[in-house]
Amino acid sequence: MGSCYDDRRHYDVLGIGFGPSNLALAIALKEAEAPITAHFIDAAPDSVWQPGMLLIASDIQNNPLRDLVTPRNPKSHYTFTNYLFESGRLYDFLNLGILYPLRKDYSKYIQWAGRTSLNVSRIKLARTGYLTIGMATAGEWPRTMVSIPHMPL
Repeated sequence: MGSCYDDRRHYDVLGIGFGPSNLALAIALKEAEAPITAHFIDAAPDSVWQPGMLLIASDIQNNPLRDLVTPRNPKSHYTFTNYLFESGRLYDFLNLGILYPLRKDYSKYIQWAGRTSLNVSRIKLARTGYLTIGMATAGEWPRTMVSIPHMPL
């Protein structure tokens, strides 16, 4: 009999998708130097933000200080302001005379933040093409899930 290689890994946090929410979580865990393991998987080759909505001259209709990190840590490396500074666009943005960032700029910010040294696997769902994740509050688990061991009720 051949040896059986067990490739199962344990993560304290496993994030499905690496859009703004999980990207913000990954950054918070990294900055806090939390003593937990986290891993994120995403089918996209890069972190993207609403790629179908990057219309010319359209803005995000949201204050730029509501980025991935500023409310939690205004001194973070991952602020939208620091992205603009590091990409050489800070003065351009300040001189635009607009209140909200352009969607194309914010999308580039999400990509910039996603290219950091965070633990992300880019996967292609080739076998089934479907990935289903269900979430529910306590007491709302579907009956088919109740029989799964260690499933909270």
